[in-house]
Amino acid sequence: MKTKYNSPQISLASFFILSFFLLSYNTSAQEETFTIDRAHSVIGFSIKIAGGFSEVDGKFTDFKVATTVESGTYKLKNVDVEIQATSINTGTEGRDNHLRTDDFFDVENFPTITFKSKNITQNGVDYQIEGDFSMHGFTNTITIPFKRTHSEPMVWVFGSPNIIYEGTLTVDRTDYEIKATTRWNSIIAATGDMAMSDEVSIRLKIITRGESPSRVLAQAAAKDGGEGFSETYSKLEEKYPDAGIFDESLFSSVGRSLSRQKNTTAIVEVYKIWVDKYPNSSRAHYSLGQAYVNTEEPKLAKKQFKKALELDPANEEAKTELAKLDD
Repeated sequence: MKTKYNSPQISLASFFILSFFLLSYNTSAQEETFTIDRAHSVIGFSIKIAGGFSEVDGKFTDFKVATTVESGTYKLKNVDVEIQATSINTGTEGRDNHLRTDDFFDVENFPTITFKSKNITQNGVDYQIEGDFSMHGFTNTITIPFKRTHSEPMVWVFGSPNIIYEGTLTVDRTDYEIKATTRWNSIIAATGDMAMSDEVSIRLKIITRGESPSRVLAQAAAKDGGEGFSETYSKLEEKYPDAGIFDESLFSSVGRSLSRQKNTTAIVEVYKIWVDKYPNSSRAHYSLGQAYVNTEEPKLAKKQFKKALELDPANEEAKTELAKLDD
Protein backbone atom coordinates (compact mmCIF):
# COMPACT_ATOMS: atom_id res chain seq x y z
CA MET A 1 0.00 0.00 0.00
CA LYS A 2 1.31 3.43 -0.92
CA THR A 3 -0.54 6.65 -0.21
CA LYS A 4 0.54 10.15 -1.17
CA TYR A 5 -0.49 12.92 1.21
CA ASN A 6 -0.93 16.12 -0.75
CA SER A 7 -0.79 18.25 2.37
CA PRO A 8 1.06 17.85 5.68
CA GLN A 9 -2.02 19.36 7.35
CA ILE A 10 -4.03 16.26 6.37
CA SER A 11 -1.45 14.03 8.03
CA LEU A 12 -1.42 16.24 11.12
CA ALA A 13 -5.20 16.19 11.40
CA SER A 14 -5.22 12.42 11.07
CA PHE A 15 -2.61 12.19 13.80
CA PHE A 16 -4.68 14.22 16.25
CA ILE A 17 -7.82 12.20 15.49
CA LEU A 18 -5.97 8.93 16.01
CA SER A 19 -4.28 10.25 19.16
CA PHE A 20 -7.68 11.12 20.61
CA PHE A 21 -8.92 7.62 19.84
CA LEU A 22 -5.86 6.00 21.41
CA LEU A 23 -6.16 8.19 24.50
CA SER A 24 -9.75 7.10 24.96
CA TYR A 25 -8.87 3.48 24.25
CA ASN A 26 -5.98 3.41 26.74
CA THR A 27 -8.19 4.40 29.66
CA SER A 28 -9.42 0.80 29.84
CA ALA A 29 -8.78 -0.80 33.22
CA GLN A 30 -7.35 -3.83 31.37
CA GLU A 31 -4.54 -1.90 29.70
CA GLU A 32 -1.61 0.30 30.64
CA THR A 33 0.45 2.74 28.61
CA PHE A 34 4.23 2.49 28.76
CA THR A 35 6.06 5.54 27.45
CA ILE A 36 9.56 5.95 26.07
CA ASP A 37 12.66 6.26 28.20
CA ARG A 38 14.32 8.49 25.62
CA ALA A 39 17.59 8.84 27.50
CA HIS A 40 18.24 5.12 27.11
CA SER A 41 16.52 4.37 23.80
CA VAL A 42 17.92 4.59 20.28
CA ILE A 43 16.32 5.05 16.86
CA GLY A 44 19.27 4.74 14.51
CA PHE A 45 19.95 4.09 10.84
CA SER A 46 22.75 3.19 8.46
CA ILE A 47 23.05 3.67 4.69
CA LYS A 48 25.84 2.62 2.33
CA ILE A 49 27.51 5.35 0.26
CA ALA A 50 30.41 5.67 -2.19
CA GLY A 51 29.29 2.57 -4.07
CA GLY A 52 29.29 0.55 -0.87
CA PHE A 53 32.86 1.44 0.07
CA SER A 54 31.61 3.48 3.03
CA GLU A 55 28.47 4.07 5.04
CA VAL A 56 26.82 6.80 7.08
CA ASP A 57 25.41 6.01 10.52
CA GLY A 58 23.00 8.32 12.25
CA LYS A 59 20.10 8.59 14.65
CA PHE A 60 17.12 10.73 15.56
CA THR A 61 17.38 12.41 18.93
CA ASP A 62 13.82 13.70 19.38
CA PHE A 63 11.09 11.06 19.37
CA LYS A 64 8.12 9.72 21.30
CA VAL A 65 7.07 6.12 21.69
CA ALA A 66 4.01 4.87 23.56
CA THR A 67 3.23 1.19 23.97
CA THR A 68 -0.06 -0.13 25.29
CA VAL A 69 0.15 -3.43 27.15
CA GLU A 70 -2.35 -5.75 28.75
CA SER A 71 -2.43 -5.35 32.52
CA GLY A 72 -1.01 -8.29 34.42
CA THR A 73 0.38 -10.17 31.41
CA TYR A 74 2.04 -7.10 29.81
CA LYS A 75 1.30 -8.50 26.37
CA LEU A 76 2.00 -5.84 23.75
CA LYS A 77 -1.20 -4.40 22.28
CA ASN A 78 -0.24 -1.20 20.49
CA VAL A 79 2.81 0.82 19.41
CA ASP A 80 2.71 4.50 18.51
CA VAL A 81 5.90 6.28 17.35
CA GLU A 82 6.50 9.90 16.40
CA ILE A 83 9.95 11.12 15.29
CA GLN A 84 10.89 14.74 14.71
CA ALA A 85 12.69 14.62 11.36
CA THR A 86 14.71 17.75 12.08
CA SER A 87 16.46 15.92 14.94
CA ILE A 88 18.49 13.82 12.50
CA ASN A 89 22.10 13.53 13.65
CA THR A 90 24.91 11.88 11.67
CA GLY A 91 27.70 13.64 13.53
CA THR A 92 28.39 16.15 10.73
CA GLU A 93 26.52 19.45 10.89
CA GLY A 94 26.76 20.25 7.17
CA ARG A 95 25.47 16.83 6.17
CA ASP A 96 22.63 17.02 8.72
CA ASN A 97 21.57 20.42 7.38
CA HIS A 98 21.55 19.02 3.85
CA LEU A 99 19.48 16.02 4.92
CA ARG A 100 16.86 18.42 6.30
CA THR A 101 16.40 20.10 2.91
CA ASP A 102 13.99 19.09 0.14
CA ASP A 103 16.79 17.02 -1.43
CA PHE A 104 16.04 14.50 1.32
CA PHE A 105 13.60 14.75 4.26
CA ASP A 106 12.19 18.23 3.53
CA VAL A 107 11.54 18.76 7.25
CA GLU A 108 9.83 22.10 6.69
CA ASN A 109 6.94 20.43 4.89
CA PHE A 110 7.16 16.99 6.51
CA PRO A 111 8.30 17.55 10.10
CA THR A 112 7.40 14.14 11.51
CA ILE A 113 8.02 10.48 10.78
CA THR A 114 5.43 8.18 12.33
CA PHE A 115 4.63 4.52 12.83
CA LYS A 116 1.24 3.34 14.04
CA SER A 117 0.68 -0.35 14.63
CA LYS A 118 -2.38 -2.11 13.22
CA ASN A 119 -1.72 -5.73 14.13
CA ILE A 120 0.70 -7.40 16.54
CA THR A 121 1.46 -11.12 16.72
CA GLN A 122 3.55 -12.59 19.49
CA ASN A 123 5.44 -15.82 20.05
CA GLY A 124 7.19 -15.72 23.41
CA VAL A 125 9.61 -12.79 23.31
CA ASP A 126 9.29 -12.41 19.52
CA TYR A 127 6.84 -9.98 17.91
CA GLN A 128 5.76 -9.13 14.39
CA ILE A 129 4.37 -5.60 14.42
CA GLU A 130 2.45 -4.56 11.32
CA GLY A 131 1.57 -0.92 10.91
CA ASP A 132 1.58 2.24 8.84
CA PHE A 133 4.96 3.92 8.45
CA SER A 134 4.70 7.53 7.26
CA MET A 135 7.63 9.61 6.01
CA HIS A 136 8.09 12.46 3.56
CA GLY A 137 4.36 12.55 2.80
CA PHE A 138 4.04 8.86 1.97
CA THR A 139 2.58 6.00 3.97
CA ASN A 140 3.41 2.32 3.53
CA THR A 141 2.30 -0.69 5.53
CA ILE A 142 5.37 -2.46 6.89
CA THR A 143 6.11 -5.23 9.38
CA ILE A 144 8.80 -4.74 12.03
CA PRO A 145 10.29 -7.81 13.70
CA PHE A 146 10.72 -7.00 17.38
CA LYS A 147 12.21 -8.99 20.23
CA ARG A 148 11.72 -8.41 23.95
CA THR A 149 15.19 -8.57 25.43
CA HIS A 150 14.13 -10.28 28.67
CA SER A 151 12.22 -13.49 29.29
CA GLU A 152 9.98 -11.92 31.94
CA PRO A 153 7.03 -9.87 30.66
CA MET A 154 8.33 -6.88 32.62
CA VAL A 155 11.53 -5.99 34.48
CA TRP A 156 12.66 -3.28 36.91
CA VAL A 157 15.71 -1.37 35.73
CA PHE A 158 15.42 2.31 36.69
CA GLY A 159 12.97 2.14 39.60
CA SER A 160 9.99 1.85 37.27
CA PRO A 161 8.42 -1.11 35.47
CA ASN A 162 10.27 -1.48 32.18
CA ILE A 163 9.72 -3.42 28.96
CA ILE A 164 12.67 -3.40 26.58
CA TYR A 165 12.52 -4.19 22.86
CA GLU A 166 14.94 -4.45 19.97
CA GLY A 167 14.06 -4.37 16.30
CA THR A 168 15.70 -4.06 12.91
CA LEU A 169 14.27 -3.48 9.47
CA THR A 170 15.22 -2.22 6.03
CA VAL A 171 13.28 0.41 4.09
CA ASP A 172 13.70 1.60 0.53
CA ARG A 173 14.07 5.39 0.43
CA THR A 174 12.54 5.53 -3.04
CA ASP A 175 9.26 4.17 -1.63
CA TYR A 176 9.00 7.53 0.14
CA GLU A 177 10.43 9.58 -2.76
CA ILE A 178 13.56 10.54 -0.87
CA LYS A 179 15.42 10.67 -4.16
CA ALA A 180 18.28 13.07 -3.43
CA THR A 181 20.14 14.66 -6.33
CA THR A 182 21.62 13.05 -9.44
CA ARG A 183 25.03 12.94 -7.83
CA TRP A 184 23.79 10.52 -5.16
CA ASN A 185 22.02 8.34 -7.71
CA SER A 186 24.97 7.95 -10.06
CA ILE A 187 26.88 4.71 -10.49
CA ILE A 188 30.34 4.23 -8.97
CA ALA A 189 32.35 2.45 -11.64
CA ALA A 190 34.58 0.58 -9.19
CA THR A 191 31.65 -1.37 -7.74
CA GLY A 192 28.80 -0.89 -10.16
CA ASP A 193 26.65 0.34 -7.27
CA MET A 194 25.04 3.72 -6.75
CA ALA A 195 26.74 6.48 -4.83
CA MET A 196 24.02 6.14 -2.20
CA SER A 197 22.10 2.93 -1.60
CA ASP A 198 18.33 2.83 -1.92
CA GLU A 199 18.14 0.59 1.14
CA VAL A 200 18.36 2.08 4.63
CA SER A 201 18.90 -0.17 7.64
CA ILE A 202 17.03 0.94 10.75
CA ARG A 203 17.91 -0.17 14.28
CA LEU A 204 15.53 0.26 17.20
CA LYS A 205 16.41 -0.11 20.88
CA ILE A 206 13.31 0.85 22.81
CA ILE A 207 13.17 1.02 26.59
CA THR A 208 9.67 1.80 27.82
CA ARG A 209 8.54 2.79 31.29
CA GLY A 210 5.30 2.31 33.11
CA GLU A 211 4.13 4.26 36.13
CA SER A 212 6.86 5.19 38.61
CA PRO A 213 5.81 3.95 42.07
CA SER A 214 7.81 6.68 43.81
CA ARG A 215 6.15 9.37 41.69
CA VAL A 216 2.67 7.92 42.23
CA LEU A 217 3.30 7.67 45.98
CA ALA A 218 4.60 11.23 46.17
CA GLN A 219 1.50 12.48 44.37
CA ALA A 220 -0.74 10.55 46.76
CA ALA A 221 1.10 11.92 49.81
CA ALA A 222 1.00 15.48 48.50
CA LYS A 223 -2.73 15.21 47.90
CA ASP A 224 -3.99 13.13 50.85
CA GLY A 225 -1.09 12.97 53.32
CA GLY A 226 -0.18 9.79 55.15
CA GLU A 227 -3.55 8.16 54.54
CA GLY A 228 -3.24 8.61 50.78
CA PHE A 229 0.33 7.33 50.84
CA SER A 230 -0.57 4.20 52.82
CA GLU A 231 -3.53 3.34 50.63
CA THR A 232 -1.54 3.80 47.43
CA TYR A 233 1.44 1.89 48.85
CA SER A 234 -0.78 -1.13 49.55
CA LYS A 235 -2.28 -1.06 46.06
CA LEU A 236 1.11 -0.84 44.35
CA GLU A 237 2.59 -3.55 46.55
CA GLU A 238 -0.28 -5.83 45.55
CA LYS A 239 0.04 -4.89 41.88
CA TYR A 240 3.80 -5.50 41.75
CA PRO A 241 4.35 -8.33 44.27
CA ASP A 242 7.71 -9.40 42.85
CA ALA A 243 9.16 -5.99 42.08
CA GLY A 244 11.65 -5.97 44.94
CA ILE A 245 11.41 -2.18 45.29
CA PHE A 246 9.17 -1.88 48.34
CA ASP A 247 11.92 -1.22 50.81
CA GLU A 248 13.44 1.72 52.66
CA SER A 249 14.92 3.26 49.52
CA LEU A 250 11.39 3.84 48.19
CA PHE A 251 10.61 6.05 51.19
CA SER A 252 13.79 8.04 50.56
CA SER A 253 12.84 8.50 46.90
CA VAL A 254 9.35 9.73 47.80
CA GLY A 255 10.86 12.09 50.37
CA ARG A 256 13.23 13.59 47.78
CA SER A 257 10.32 14.15 45.42
CA LEU A 258 8.28 15.89 48.13
CA SER A 259 11.33 17.91 49.12
CA ARG A 260 11.55 19.33 45.60
CA GLN A 261 7.94 20.40 46.06
CA LYS A 262 8.88 21.91 49.47
CA ASN A 263 6.05 19.88 51.01
CA THR A 264 7.57 19.40 54.48
CA THR A 265 4.29 18.34 56.07
CA ALA A 266 3.82 15.45 53.66
CA ILE A 267 7.42 14.36 54.22
CA VAL A 268 6.77 14.04 57.95
CA GLU A 269 3.69 11.91 57.28
CA VAL A 270 5.57 9.62 54.90
CA TYR A 271 8.57 9.26 57.22
CA LYS A 272 6.31 8.43 60.17
CA ILE A 273 5.01 5.51 58.12
CA TRP A 274 8.63 4.62 57.29
CA VAL A 275 9.41 4.40 61.01
CA ASP A 276 6.28 2.33 61.65
CA LYS A 277 7.30 -0.15 58.92
CA TYR A 278 10.97 -0.25 59.92
CA PRO A 279 11.06 0.48 63.68
CA ASN A 280 14.61 -0.84 64.02
CA SER A 281 16.03 1.28 61.19
CA SER A 282 18.42 3.99 62.33
CA ARG A 283 18.12 5.52 58.89
CA ALA A 284 14.33 5.81 59.19
CA HIS A 285 14.46 7.52 62.59
CA TYR A 286 17.21 9.87 61.45
CA SER A 287 15.22 10.85 58.36
CA LEU A 288 12.10 11.53 60.43
CA GLY A 289 14.24 13.63 62.77
CA GLN A 290 15.45 15.69 59.80
CA ALA A 291 11.85 16.13 58.67
CA TYR A 292 10.92 17.46 62.12
CA VAL A 293 13.82 19.90 61.94
CA ASN A 294 12.39 21.25 58.70
CA THR A 295 8.95 21.66 60.28
CA GLU A 296 10.57 23.40 63.27
CA GLU A 297 9.64 20.77 65.83
CA PRO A 298 12.94 20.40 67.74
CA LYS A 299 11.64 18.22 70.59
CA LEU A 300 10.29 15.62 68.19
CA ALA A 301 13.47 15.85 66.12
CA LYS A 302 15.69 15.20 69.17
CA LYS A 303 13.63 12.15 70.08
CA GLN A 304 14.16 10.65 66.62
CA PHE A 305 17.89 11.44 66.51
CA LYS A 306 18.35 9.81 69.92
CA LYS A 307 16.50 6.72 68.72
CA ALA A 308 18.66 6.62 65.58
CA LEU A 309 21.81 6.67 67.76
CA GLU A 310 20.41 4.03 70.08
CA LEU A 311 19.93 1.73 67.10
CA ASP A 312 23.26 2.65 65.50
CA PRO A 313 25.82 4.38 67.73
CA ALA A 314 27.99 4.94 64.63
CA ASN A 315 25.38 7.18 63.01
CA GLU A 316 27.53 10.31 62.80
CA GLU A 317 24.84 12.33 61.05
CA ALA A 318 22.46 11.79 63.95
CA LYS A 319 25.19 12.82 66.40
CA THR A 320 25.82 16.02 64.47
CA GLU A 321 22.16 16.97 64.25
CA LEU A 322 21.59 16.22 67.93
CA ALA A 323 24.55 18.40 68.89
CA LYS A 324 23.07 21.26 66.87
CA LEU A 325 19.79 20.99 68.74
CA ASP A 326 21.56 20.83 72.11
CA ASP A 327 23.47 24.09 71.47
